[in-house]
Amino acid sequence: MVVQRSQNDKKTIKDVDPRLGRRYQQLVKEHTNSTETLAAGLRALPTASKASFASTQAAWRFYQNENITLKKLSKPLLEAAHKGVASSCKQYALCIHDWSRLNYRKHTSKTDRYQMSHKTDVGYDLQSSLLVSDYTGKPIAPVAQRLVTADMSHATYGLEENPQIKPILMKSPTA
Repeated sequence: MVVQRSQNDKKTIKDVDPRLGRRYQQLVKEHTNSTETLAAGLRALPTASKASFASTQAAWRFYQNENITLKKLSKPLLEAAHKGVASSCKQYALCIHDWSRLNYRKHTSKTDRYQMSHKTDVGYDLQSSLLVSDYTGKPIAPVAQRLVTADMSHATYGLEENPQIKPILMKSPTA
């Protein structure tokens, strides 16, 4: 998946249905919405006429689409990383890694949780890698993500072996 600029300066996705391209644009806007500076992740745009549940359901449908893979979703980020290293780094790029435990012990509807250390430490492991400039220390692009569940490891790298792995966001918007 290649993100390109169209004539009206909106990002489009190469080799993907135009409807999915528009959904991708909407998801990017919702993830970069800065109305709540400390809140991360998807949230409906304040100007959107639809409810936040409809936005969540649309995101779920997008991620469940068989034409959307982690490899396609991560490609624009890797391309941005290559360009960012070329323009922002003097000698090398620094890669910051973070490993976090996501505790979901009270979320019993998430059936793919696993016990990490003790009986009440139940959830997921999340690994993220971020490239930063050796010159300014500013972030360039996220280059890797990995979510470990009881069933498997979902990663944006090493996808040649299993190209149909999808991100785990939720079981269902109605669950």
